[in-house]
Amino acid sequence: MRFTFFLFMSLFSPLELLAAASAEPVRPITIRYRQRPPYIEKSWGKLSGICGDAVVNAFKKARIEIHEVETPFLRQIAQFQAGDEQICSIGWLKTAKREETMRFSEPICDDGQWVVIGHKGTVNTGITSTEALLKNTVLKAARRAQFSFGEELDGLLEKQGTTIVSVENPEQKQIFEMILAGRVDFTFLPAREFDELIKEYKLRETDFVVLKPDDLKGPHYRYMICTMNVPDAVIKKFNKAISSAN
Repeated sequence: MRFTFFLFMSLFSPLELLAAASAEPVRPITIRYRQRPPYIEKSWGKLSGICGDAVVNAFKKARIEIHEVETPFLRQIAQFQAGDEQICSIGWLKTAKREETMRFSEPICDDGQWVVIGHKGTVNTGITSTEALLKNTVLKAARRAQFSFGEELDGLLEKQGTTIVSVENPEQKQIFEMILAGRVDFTFLPAREFDELIKEYKLRETDFVVLKPDDLKGPHYRYMICTMNVPDAVIKKFNKAISSAN
C-alpha cells in the first residue's frame, strides 16, 4: 500500500500537488431568472431560449453545477444591489452604471434588429434613423423602471433631451397600452421580442407604427451578470466556454 502511494505521488510535480491540495471546490452557482421569451424560457424543467440555452450549455462545458431559481425582476435587482449572495442572472444589456455593482460575462447572445414601437398619428412612418426620431423633442418615450435600452441608446436619449416616462410595471403590456392610448409616443424593443409579446397580449402589429431604423440593426449583445463575490474562477471558466461556443 505504501509503495502504491509513493508511486502515485511520483507521477505529479510538487507544484501540481500543491495546487491540487489548495484548490477549493467550486460550489453550485444559483441562476436567478424570469421567463422572457424568446430569451429565457422554462420547458420540461430546463432553462431554454436564445440566452438560456447558451448559458446552460456553457456551464455544462465548464463543468460547473448550477441551481436555477425563478425570481421576479425587481427582486433580482434588490438581490444584486445587496450583493451578499453568489448569484448570476441571464440576458442583461451592459451599461457603465450596472458594471459598478455587477460582474458581466462575455456576450451570451445577440438581440439582432431592434425596432421603434410608436403611436399612430404622432410617430412619422418615414423616419429611417433613431436620431431623426429623437429630434422631435415633443415626443415622449416609455421605458420600464430599472430597465435599459443599452448604453448607446440610453446615451442618445439623454443627449437629445428626450422626455422619458418611467413605468414601474416590469411587464411590457402597460407600455403598449399607453402607446395605444396616446399617453406616450414610442418605446424601443428587440424585433423578435416584439413578435412574441403581441402574440402573448393578443395585439396586432398594425395597431402601431413599427420602424426598423438602420442604426438599430445591432449587434445588441446580452450578458450574464453575477454578484461581485462570485469567484474569479467561475467567471473565467464560463467565459472560456461561452467564447468557444460563439
